[in-house]
Amino acid sequence: MKLSFLVVSTLIGFTAFAQEAPRRSQLKFRSVNDTSFFRIVNGIVVNNDYKITAYNSVQYIRDKSDLTKLGIKTDKPIMLVNIEGFKIEDQVDSVLYSDPEFISKFTYPLNYQLPIALDGKLVLLENKDRLLSNVSLNKIERIEYQSSKRSEVFSDKTPFGVINVILKKND
Repeated sequence: MKLSFLVVSTLIGFTAFAQEAPRRSQLKFRSVNDTSFFRIVNGIVVNNDYKITAYNSVQYIRDKSDLTKLGIKTDKPIMLVNIEGFKIEDQVDSVLYSDPEFISKFTYPLNYQLPIALDGKLVLLENKDRLLSNVSLNKIERIEYQSSKRSEVFSDKTPFGVINVILKKND
């Protein structure tokens, strides 16, 4: 009798825990369109009106000391969202991340997505399809990293810097 009571009690406990687990995990999920966060999508700061429809990964930074280390001035926690990129973005990343000089100078975690600029003009998320669809490695003269501190043009929109892709000139 004691053994059957113990077995039944254990099963009830496991069942209650299993039913409670989904509810707990749902409480932790935040929408990628939650404007209570300072949102950075593929390395570009987006405004509250920007709607994200699909994404690959999300990372949250809530700790004030971490925000200070990143040099981002905001009272909100940060949401880093990575969305699907083009093949050329992966290729450009591979070239840049294989450069020991870049690795030694880059002060942020290597999993932070960096946006791309073409010939010094930032490729905004809404223009990405049109601007990057025809770019290939054989059309690139050089790839350089510009930190947000070094580039006044992009500093407000790209807190981790930008990958500037210099295209070959047509002769």
